[in-house]
Amino acid sequence: MNDDIETLYEDAMFALGDDDLDDATDTLHQMLEIAPDAPHTLEVQGDVARWRDQPEEAERHYRRLLTSADDFWKGIAHTSLASLWASEGQDEPIREQFVLALNAFQACDADDRALSVYAALASFDVEQGEFERAAESLRSAVALFEASDDAEEMEPEIGTIQLMLGTCYRQQGKLDLARQTLNQALKLFQKLEEPDECANALDALGVIEQIQGHYSAAEELHLKAVSMNEAIDFQEGLSTNYGNLTILNIHRGEWDQAANWAGRAYLIDKDHEDENGVAHYHLLMGEIESERGNLTKAEDHLQQASGLYQDCGDAEDMISVQGKTAVLYRQQGKLEEASEINERILVDAERMGHGDGIAAILEDLAQVRKAQDRTEEARDFWQRSLAMYEELGAERMVSEVRRELAEL
Repeated sequence: MNDDIETLYEDAMFALGDDDLDDATDTLHQMLEIAPDAPHTLEVQGDVARWRDQPEEAERHYRRLLTSADDFWKGIAHTSLASLWASEGQDEPIREQFVLALNAFQACDADDRALSVYAALASFDVEQGEFERAAESLRSAVALFEASDDAEEMEPEIGTIQLMLGTCYRQQGKLDLARQTLNQALKLFQKLEEPDECANALDALGVIEQIQGHYSAAEELHLKAVSMNEAIDFQEGLSTNYGNLTILNIHRGEWDQAANWAGRAYLIDKDHEDENGVAHYHLLMGEIESERGNLTKAEDHLQQASGLYQDCGDAEDMISVQGKTAVLYRQQGKLEEASEINERILVDAERMGHGDGIAAILEDLAQVRKAQDRTEEARDFWQRSLAMYEELGAERMVSEVRRELAEL
């Protein structure tokens, strides 16, 4: 019977991974006939209920799974509860469940499962804007991988973790560490012949080059990622590439080109019903129309982005849309409103440790103070912004801020 339930369990998990709920449900019925109280069955019952959008039913099965004497299944139960609560936006101790899952998997030497939990925990912390916490989890995952006897088997997982860690370092403004870590991920993905992940790493490296004002290098990396994703018809990856090419052309002041790339990303996201992607389109178009001087269109896009992010955005998304709204208000002459937003999101960005985000907010606050004829405050904000841009190696912004200070 054990072999039968194991085989059915694998079949059910494969069906769920392939978005085949009917096949998973048929397999579950067979499992219920053979071993209704087996932990394998309880997990699949919970997963199927979750796919059917029955969170309370799913939680009931996961809680039954918690009563298992086996650490491995306890780990599965804690992970499933944390993931369920996070997806439902419930006010539950999500992080605590991930930590309990880690303890359970480490107690039974399930290193591969522990790696997955570290990644899930880091993703949760990033969504909350806790970048340093996320980095700590990812560094712990790397240490676990390096000490594991099964390291070679876990190379695909550690490549993903290195990609996440590199991105986290970039968000913190630790660009040298970010570049080093992302290159490690790229090298591993090339060895494993995983073109979609290679494209992700290249695209992430392109973002670093953008921050530092190396636009030609950034464009080359983004277009390489596009070519790789086009070769395997990976639409979600292409949407990300197009979004980053939009931002690159915004930096260059090429508004028509930027709008073209944004539109291409939008078509993919709309087709895949990716709400966050659609919100990102409106965010970028808000910035583009703002720079074109079409302030009414810009405001409409930013309002749509803000509304969508309320449902699907993370902490970084919310800071981004509020920051662009503050810029728009400054352009409209609503200086008090712009100042209020910037002061509020500066606190959030500093709590998150968001490197280039803090620098950008300080720079816009300086612009607001200049427009308010509060020269010394403007000077102070620009000097603080300059110090951060110099640390980031953001050559273009260093030049722009120095020019503003000289004019002041």
